[in-house]
Amino acid sequence: MGFYADYGKIDPKIYVSGLKKLFMAHSVHAGRRVIDPVQGLPSQLKWLPALAEVAEALAKAEPSEKASERLDRLCRQQISERLALTHRRKSPEERAAFVRSMGADPDRRHHTSPGVDPKELAKQRADELARVRELGNGNIELGYIKLFQEIEACQDQ
Repeated sequence: MGFYADYGKIDPKIYVSGLKKLFMAHSVHAGRRVIDPVQGLPSQLKWLPALAEVAEALAKAEPSEKASERLDRLCRQQISERLALTHRRKSPEERAAFVRSMGADPDRRHHTSPGVDPKELAKQRADELARVRELGNGNIELGYIKLFQEIEACQDQ
């Protein structure tokens, strides 16, 4: 009310009580836009606004959809779209065609590169993991960090 001249025509307590109820019925965002001295009612009206004018300005300033509600709606929509895509099971023929397109034999359960013995590959991976655990004193993350430091040191030489 400090932006307007006081002409003594209204009871300030009743007016402020009405304003309070109006502002409490709307979002904080709308209230801030309405009271903004540059873009809100103080820059548009020369006289103290009637409660109806404040209510109208609050309704116009209120976002049509609150941001949190919009985000919730978009997330639900995205989840339902993903579920629709993932729940569509491919037929065995479609899966086999995909595996063939990748250059693998669809009749084998586990696929490895041609010419690589799966048992030898598993042994190499187990040896690497043992080395990493040894470097990190049982801590795999620390072991990998030390392993990468060793590799960098070798590359620098």
